[in-house]
Amino acid sequence: TRHSAILLQSQVRRILAERRFREQRRAAVTLQACVRCVIACSRFQKQRQASICIQAAVRCHLQQQEFARQKSAAIKIQEWWRAHLKGREQWLAYNIQRGAVITVQAFWRGVQMREQYRRKRAAATCLQSRWRMVAAQRHFYHVKGAVVMLQRQWRGELARRRDMRERHEAAVMIQKHWRRRDVEQKYQSLVHLVVQMQRRWRHCQSRSDCLKTHRCRVRAAVVIQALWRGWHLRKKSSHDAQLSEVRERLAIATATATEPMLLGNRTQSALSILLKSSSMTFVRRAIQNLSTSTFLSEKCCQLIAQDGAVPIILELIRSCNQSRPNQDIVMFSLLVLRNLAKLPSTSSVVFNARNCVPLICETLYKYRDVATLAVPACQILQALTSDPGHLKEMQAMAQQIARLSLTMKSLRHKHATEVKLRQRKAPVFKTTSGSRLATHQSTAGQPRTIATKSQSTALKSGVKINKPLVAAVATPVALQSKSKSAGKENCEPTALSAVSLLVKTMGIQVDAAGSK
Repeated sequence: TRHSAILLQSQVRRILAERRFREQRRAAVTLQACVRCVIACSRFQKQRQASICIQAAVRCHLQQQEFARQKSAAIKIQEWWRAHLKGREQWLAYNIQRGAVITVQAFWRGVQMREQYRRKRAAATCLQSRWRMVAAQRHFYHVKGAVVMLQRQWRGELARRRDMRERHEAAVMIQKHWRRRDVEQKYQSLVHLVVQMQRRWRHCQSRSDCLKTHRCRVRAAVVIQALWRGWHLRKKSSHDAQLSEVRERLAIATATATEPMLLGNRTQSALSILLKSSSMTFVRRAIQNLSTSTFLSEKCCQLIAQDGAVPIILELIRSCNQSRPNQDIVMFSLLVLRNLAKLPSTSSVVFNARNCVPLICETLYKYRDVATLAVPACQILQALTSDPGHLKEMQAMAQQIARLSLTMKSLRHKHATEVKLRQRKAPVFKTTSGSRLATHQSTAGQPRTIATKSQSTALKSGVKINKPLVAAVATPVALQSKSKSAGKENCEPTALSAVSLLVKTMGIQVDAAGSK
């Protein structure tokens, strides 16, 4: 550095000066010795004092130069250090100001986007209301014209009856029947036109919310069927002694219920076990209680979301393997997440959890052959797509879209292969109408008919729509009590229909052939 160079130069100069001084001193001493030898000894003391004064002056001058160099070096080091501290303070102040500017910009852009969204929504609402008003006015004018025509004809008929009752009774009767037929034909054509317009308009409206309406109707039908079957079974078994005994035990259990048996307390206990325990048996029992409580109570779902149990459930799913006990834990965990995702108040908590959507897609692909695990995973993703913001973010996940497409292709390929194998194994008979029917022996030992060719569409719609929806509204106990044979038999159609509905909702384009 500069300071080291200055020090080195000062040392070199000092050595050179000392060398020159020593040479001069030796010459002076030699000269003095010769002079002192020649001159008198009395002048020796005076010359010695003079040489000492010269040496002191020279040394003083050298020390003053050295001090000036060190002082200038210290001043330069202080100036550099102070400049470094000032630059660091300015850099920190710039970063703070830059962060504040970025925050203000983000807030302002958010305000602008929300305002733009409100304007677009208001414009869309205005257009919809205007179009509905125009459609209602057209229908009203058509009906009004028909009514006015009928009134005009009827009033003219009354006037003609009053004026020409006796003279033209026969002609009036013929005209009345003819005009009535004419009015009926016009009215029928008008009604046909109105019905056609209404059908087309309702068809256009139903395209936008077809999935939601269909899902709500099917769920309502399932609930109505369940209520009707329960009522019919209770009515049929009203005099059953075993059922009466069960009712008495339920009444006794309700009357003797203690505080720890309440649903909220059981949820708190299960949460504490899930957060603290590492035993697989206790964890399975706790997650099963959580699945039941979240299915029955919305407050329990909010409590689980507030306590931060969603990341722990996701980590529990990630840590499970493909053994049967671990599959039960994964099933109950997916049921808990499904119940949370269905509620608007807790759906964002599930979606914003770390790696939630990638983990669910990975679980769906991993357990695509197990209906009790694949269907809840699809229902979680289906519930998350009900929010437009969540749907847009999920559509931007290219890796997860590719994984869902791969799952869809795999299920289609496997289902098509099994259908071909069943058709090859089953004997084929021709009916009187010319259609082909294949029969094979079912698991219960009774023949079961499978339609082929023309009947395949009805079978596919029945298998691919009804079974997943029944599985969607089934309780955790019912899901757990399914037999292994039924699960293997209906695995692919159930998972395939659920994944198909999810892919259609997210707008994913998959190869129709379904081959890998």
